[in-house]
Amino acid sequence: MKLSGDFAPSYITFSGTGSNVINVLEKNSSRENVKMKQLPILSEFTRRIFSKVFGENCDEIELKQFNEPKEITCKGGLMVPLSMTSDDIDSIKKVLIGTKSNVVLPDKNLKYNQLNADVESQVVSDYELFVNVFFDLNNEFNFQNKFGINPSRFNEYKDIMLKKSMEYLKSGIQEKIDDMGGNFDVNLEETMFFYPLVGALNELAFRV
Repeated sequence: MKLSGDFAPSYITFSGTGSNVINVLEKNSSRENVKMKQLPILSEFTRRIFSKVFGENCDEIELKQFNEPKEITCKGGLMVPLSMTSDDIDSIKKVLIGTKSNVVLPDKNLKYNQLNADVESQVVSDYELFVNVFFDLNNEFNFQNKFGINPSRFNEYKDIMLKKSMEYLKSGIQEKIDDMGGNFDVNLEETMFFYPLVGALNELAFRV
């Protein structure tokens, strides 16, 4: 959003049944008699993240979750104009490569066969910056008080998250290429930042 020149959002709404996982972090927000749950702790946490990324103190960002999040997904689908084609949707897509300074716009595509060691190194560098920022947030937004997370093993968790960053990135890229039948000549369609993140989280879940 920052690279695209957009403003930080004022509201973020969660949809789909998978969004119920946030209830683990903010249990007190689960009030069944209220149609939309307020998420004050996660809202403040999110505001601090946006403030760090944008490099300025962002205004309040309100997170909300419907008691029936799948219903919101359905309503969103119904609101898409019938005249909108797949080309129209593609024209508004933006893909963050996973580096600090590059975003793939509709008129500037990047193919998997154009990836190189320099791009991969930048992606890993930005991912590692994310990990450091995330754990540093505990110093100003006490994870134990807010989320009930014991920080006694944070150094161990952080080491796991950082140890195999490049390996997980390369594995994620290769898995994506395998899913496409080995075709390298395809436009990048998802940020590579998530490849090392997914690999590290799987390792963390297995080890812990």
